[in-house]
Amino acid sequence: MKTVLLCCITMLLTCPWLHAQEGPIDSWDFDKVFIKNGLGKHDIEISGSVHFVHDPIKAMVFNGTDAEALVKDVTPSALPVRDITVEAWVLLKEGAQYGGIIGYMQDNGAYEKGWLLGYNATQFNFVLSSKSNDRLTALNSKHTFKKDRWTYVVGTYDGTSMKLYINGKLDSVSTGQKGDIDYPESAFYAIGAYRDKDEHFRMKGQLHKIHVHDSVLAASQIAANYADRPDGLFEPVTFKVQPTCQFTSPSQARIAWQLNTPGKLFLDFGPKGEFQTAYEFPPARSLSAQTLEGLKARTAYQYRFRTVDGSVSETFELETAMNYCVPDVPDAHITWQGAADLDYARIAQGILDRTAVTKGYCVILGSSSGRLAYELAKRSDLRLICLDDSQDNIDRVADNLIWANVYGGRITVRKVESLDALPLNQYFANLIVSESPGAAGQARGVTQEIRRVLVPGHGHFVQLNKMGAIAQTHQCPPLLNGGVWTHQYGDASNSANSGTKLTDVSNTSDLQVAWLGYPGADFGIDRNPRMPAPLAVNGRLFHQGLNRMIALDSFNGSVLWSLELPTMRRVNIPRDASNWCANDDTLFVEAGGQCVTVSQYEGQVLNNFQIPDAIKHATHHWGYLGVYKNTLYGSSVKKGATYKEFWGGVMWYDKPTGLGTGKVISDDIFACDPKTGKKRWLYARGSIINTTITIANNAVYFIECRHSEINQAKTGRIESPALWQQQYMVALDAATGRLLWENPIDTADGTVVFFMSYGKGKIVVASSTDNRYHLYAYEAATGKPTWHQAHKWPSNNHSGHMQHHVIAGNAVYLEPCGYDLSDGKLLTDKMGRHEGCATYAAADELFVYRGTARCIALWDSKTNEISNWTNLRPSCWLSVMFANGMLLAPEGGGGCSCGRWFETSLGFIPMNN
Repeated sequence: MKTVLLCCITMLLTCPWLHAQEGPIDSWDFDKVFIKNGLGKHDIEISGSVHFVHDPIKAMVFNGTDAEALVKDVTPSALPVRDITVEAWVLLKEGAQYGGIIGYMQDNGAYEKGWLLGYNATQFNFVLSSKSNDRLTALNSKHTFKKDRWTYVVGTYDGTSMKLYINGKLDSVSTGQKGDIDYPESAFYAIGAYRDKDEHFRMKGQLHKIHVHDSVLAASQIAANYADRPDGLFEPVTFKVQPTCQFTSPSQARIAWQLNTPGKLFLDFGPKGEFQTAYEFPPARSLSAQTLEGLKARTAYQYRFRTVDGSVSETFELETAMNYCVPDVPDAHITWQGAADLDYARIAQGILDRTAVTKGYCVILGSSSGRLAYELAKRSDLRLICLDDSQDNIDRVADNLIWANVYGGRITVRKVESLDALPLNQYFANLIVSESPGAAGQARGVTQEIRRVLVPGHGHFVQLNKMGAIAQTHQCPPLLNGGVWTHQYGDASNSANSGTKLTDVSNTSDLQVAWLGYPGADFGIDRNPRMPAPLAVNGRLFHQGLNRMIALDSFNGSVLWSLELPTMRRVNIPRDASNWCANDDTLFVEAGGQCVTVSQYEGQVLNNFQIPDAIKHATHHWGYLGVYKNTLYGSSVKKGATYKEFWGGVMWYDKPTGLGTGKVISDDIFACDPKTGKKRWLYARGSIINTTITIANNAVYFIECRHSEINQAKTGRIESPALWQQQYMVALDAATGRLLWENPIDTADGTVVFFMSYGKGKIVVASSTDNRYHLYAYEAATGKPTWHQAHKWPSNNHSGHMQHHVIAGNAVYLEPCGYDLSDGKLLTDKMGRHEGCATYAAADELFVYRGTARCIALWDSKTNEISNWTNLRPSCWLSVMFANGMLLAPEGGGGCSCGRWFETSLGFIPMNN
């Protein structure tokens, strides 16, 4: 522990904050040399790991573990009696249950006294108690604070009203306190922490300045103080095209972006904790990019964008541990023993051009030299295996590849007993090339073994003749009834069912591991904050991590690409729509309030779309994302409504009431062209509950609230009871946006969760509140209600009170019950019981969930059979699902301490394939 005693400096600060204003009674600047108390009489003691920064502004760094500052020997007599203003420039890294910037407060049960300028998990606040009220009033900001962003926060009290200002503007007002401030007999005068006799919450962030006045600053003065801020505290850099970073080789990465306002720009880059290089860019009205070279393996880097006028972006992280690029192939200056007199480079390029397969696994059958494997590796991202039944050939190929310095990294060799019985998993190869003929010198042909080993849909077989020309090709057809998972809960109907047909699978023993590997637990945030579900379509699997995404081949687990998208994070999906969806060839991802489109095979960013209503660009972001019949759907949510916070126990989002249960609402819903983003139609009337948006049966269904309190709310994250009043279920024509029907509805308030889905001509609404689940069914054609059922929660924690329902066959299931979709008749109350946080998904009538011993389990609804794997767990919401004819389980459980988990990604296929 390091303690520094810093004496007061009794001098006026030459600071624009003091213009035309009596000075504060306490005034601190935080810099590396000393902390000045301009007019005060109090010493400051800094404890813990002291750390200061000077770029872009001088500030003290509070690490959230042991660093804080205490103002020594302060009694209430030295503090403001009634009128008070507290000003602070603060940058928060994380929220907290009880966060303090500066305060003198005691809160122990009914003993609530003093004041605090602080924050909670998501909002700034000003907390105060007066002698007319024995309870503290916590005045919270209306909007979520922005992490890693400098904010000017001011709290005032004049004996009649409390006011909270954010960045020079009045944000919130309370008249709950009157008269003089009611102080505790003693307390900690703490900076960078909330601390009282029995609680201690340290800040993770930075402080630049703090002023405490015994007067109330006028609103005009507060606005002027904000306007006079120094460089480094300006509004952050904003982007027309969100920044992305993609690894292009084991030691290189490419960062791309486009500013909203063209201007001279600097890209600062360096290892985590310091910026060592500044790349300079002239004003540009198009996409800019910079390739970073010489990156070290398993090293943390950082970068940011900075303009000449003082605007700075947040600092983005770049972890090379997430670089999954295949090793580079060096030039080989060797004599290839056993190679024919052929142009192997031309042959390899011809194969790649003909098949368009450049990623994944390639099998070479009957190689005599390894030269073709080398040339294919040189021109692609393939990993290759050379197989032969001749030991002489195997030895020669291995020797050549060792001398070429590529053996083991990209190319391996293996002797087999027969080239017609390959020791490879089913669906292993993206490309099979036969260099040698089959029996009796004839072309090998497309054997059953080759069909077994090729991946469905994208797998290619190429037979070469003796001259190296392509003699035969074959593309493996896609699976029938393989199923897809293109949205959060299956498809846009929210059924949580992929429709995958798995023949003779009712037990975990009926499935076998097809692959295991990347990504691991370090790729993600944590299992707790309930992230978006993975997506799987067209033989590919897409998974989100910490501000990043990865694309895998569903059938063999090979990494196709990864993409760092530092503004894409969204959590607490039970209270919001997901931030991505997919069609057959494109991913649609919300990042930085825009819709970013990404090609599925290459990971190339294709476009950035803004919400279509230009008037809302300053106040709203893209919310819902869905795709249906060649149309992209979206919604507009108020900025700050989307949940992004993941640090701390509150961010488990598991409590049945309070913080984290607010539903995210949209102010409109729209359809647009998926290639151009051009608007096709827009609907705006009430406040649309995002978790109810459902697209199926050529219609868009949702529930909206038309209560004036909700429609006029300044936040898009709603906990108010008014949300459950004046509700309407609405159906629009999916192609035109024309109103098909609307009906007022009155369900049990969905205070915990509120979901909607479509199946078999019915709209199903699931509401959770007051220890019970409620299910409602409506005719999709008219909105007419048909039945209602209710049953008790299995538990009030670990997701027992917030399960998403599943539609399977002609039934709807919500733990522990299943009901007939047509009439609501109870079919079962013996669903496979969940243990631990997570929700259910299905393939036809086979369910996957988190079951016995909190492990991944299967429940067959037809036979009631339950089985589970050992030491495999999902995320705390939905990370395991059926698609592409498989059960896919990308790693989502990292951080869990309640079991000995295999923190890896896996794919399972049926044993009987």
